[in-house]
Amino acid sequence: MAKKETPKYRTPRGIAVYPRLDNPDTKYNAHGTYSAKVKLPVAVAKPFIQQLQEIAKPHFGKPLPIKKNPCWYYEKVTDEDTGEETETGFVIFNLSAKNRMVKDKKTGEMKLWDRKPKLFSASGKVVSKARVGAGTEYAVTFEIYLGKDNDGNPTMQLQPTAVQIFKLVEYASGGGSVNPADYGIEAEEDGWEPEEDDGSSDSQDEGDDAGSDEGSTGDDEENPDF
Repeated sequence: MAKKETPKYRTPRGIAVYPRLDNPDTKYNAHGTYSAKVKLPVAVAKPFIQQLQEIAKPHFGKPLPIKKNPCWYYEKVTDEDTGEETETGFVIFNLSAKNRMVKDKKTGEMKLWDRKPKLFSASGKVVSKARVGAGTEYAVTFEIYLGKDNDGNPTMQLQPTAVQIFKLVEYASGGGSVNPADYGIEAEEDGWEPEEDDGSSDSQDEGDDAGSDEGSTGDDEENPDF
């Protein structure tokens, strides 16, 4: 009998928040965690929330809390003078996938299951590597895992499998953006330009693990059938 394929879902097109898609975050998981948070305007987020609620309700026995839960939360800003919090009009969805060790069915050896999401361009071409930073516009294909935590409480996780990038904002070594507009820089003709990159050793190391200063928290129970 053929193995039943896990259903896949897709977020609306939104804005990346602290993505980790080229190198996984190892702060809370030694094997690495990939994340693809998506920020959406409330009007766009509500139908998506309703779709997720329809999946969650039978598992939890009731709808998930609307404003904040492990799968999404309404973004807020805090007034520095009064300390009061105000909603920004956006909802941020948490999508992450933890790498883990799994047993090879043929050899019995434990091997790393690298769950790096596949990357695609706006036209649908496969991208081998992209320095996806905060502010990138993308849509995320994901799977939903319904499980239980260590105390037996029901959990729901959105686990990214692919990302379609519409507008790329690259990250820099310190985790910041390298989008010129973010620094007020405008193009000017007849000025200094660098020489073409000759591939010398002073170029940035591809193994640089920058790109986010926010780690993933919480347990991530994986589907044993994956």
